[in-house]
Amino acid sequence: MITLLLAVLVPGVGHIYLGVHRPGIMIFLVGVFLRFVTNAFFPFPLNWAIFGIYWGWALIHVYRIYRVISGPAGQGN
Repeated sequence: MITLLLAVLVPGVGHIYLGVHRPGIMIFLVGVFLRFVTNAFFPFPLNWAIFGIYWGWALIHVYRIYRVISGPAGQGN
């Protein structure tokens, strides 16, 4: 679950931790770019909402990858 903690702190870092490097780097770079653009061109509540939607999508994405990599629940053991 450290993957999800990393993903909550910085979008893309959880992907990189899981070994999905190319999408993780792209998600990180797009997140940094989006953060600067929204801060420059949108007022306070709207810029946080736009970035929050992107961040939420990145969390859902890393969680789905985590589930695929970890395998089906209840397998074996």
